[in-house]
Amino acid sequence: MNNMSVEDANNQLVNNKNFKIIDVREIWEYEIAKINNCIELPLSRIVNDYLILEKSVNYGIICHSGVRSQQACFFLEPKGYIVSNIIGGIESWSLEIDKEIPRY
Repeated sequence: MNNMSVEDANNQLVNNKNFKIIDVREIWEYEIAKINNCIELPLSRIVNDYLILEKSVNYGIICHSGVRSQQACFFLEPKGYIVSNIIGGIESWSLEIDKEIPRY
């Protein structure tokens, strides 16, 4: 499993049309803080809903701090998806990339 910083994820999001972020936090967490244009796929639903994802896309997986996103990577990678865990999650994103995103 690959890891990437929030800076690298943001660069990929801006410059690579073949890169998308999957946010695996729960719906109530999206309502507090979210990154625009992410795929919202809670970890609690990933086992049932992962087939909506395209294997030709590179995905950065994000959660609140990096634990659930790592679990999602461990699930998706053996199934042939290209995934990277975004270290520090939305917490780091709100500190380093977009200070307008609320911390919780």
